[in-house]
Amino acid sequence: MSDPIIAPNRFNNVTAQDKPVLRFSEYLEDVTRTLNTLTSNTDAYTVTNAATDRTFDADTVTVAELADVVATLIVDLKAAEIIP
Repeated sequence: MSDPIIAPNRFNNVTAQDKPVLRFSEYLEDVTRTLNTLTSNTDAYTVTNAATDRTFDADTVTVAELADVVATLIVDLKAAEIIP
């Protein structure tokens, strides 16, 4: 059996080992709040002058080529509605 999810600031539900346990509903609320914070801050990602590029050689990649790959990733994430 895996260890319970530990919530250091919540002591309303304590296990036999005297460790506070985060209930699933609280965990889900925390994850949702974090994701909402992340998505509200992602409007700053604007890509210009990028070429679609999904491959690179890790031994010889240039900064410009890596920037194109990152730009492609951002465009793909926006298209999949993972980020706005």
